[in-house]
Amino acid sequence: MSVAQKQTDHSGKQPKHDQENQLAKEIEVLQEKLEAAELDHKRAIADYINLQRRTQENQERFVKLASATLIERLLEPLDHLEMTAVHMGDTTL
Repeated sequence: MSVAQKQTDHSGKQPKHDQENQLAKEIEVLQEKLEAAELDHKRAIADYINLQRRTQENQERFVKLASATLIERLLEPLDHLEMTAVHMGDTTL
């Protein structure tokens, strides 16, 4: 029997051992792809969570800044009004 004949059985297919090796390699490649996809998924979730956190922090900062700006705008006229009331002797303000 020649080497070529030994490589295939009577139906022309690869021997069972070669098929098993090929399937094992395919399984290994698919497992690596699955692990990579799972890692990508975890990174995407972490990125999304970080985006949510940063967005929340930015919104809080904006509210604080807007509040501080509003307070500053209101304090100056209020101070002027109080100084005017003191100078005029009006205690109802």
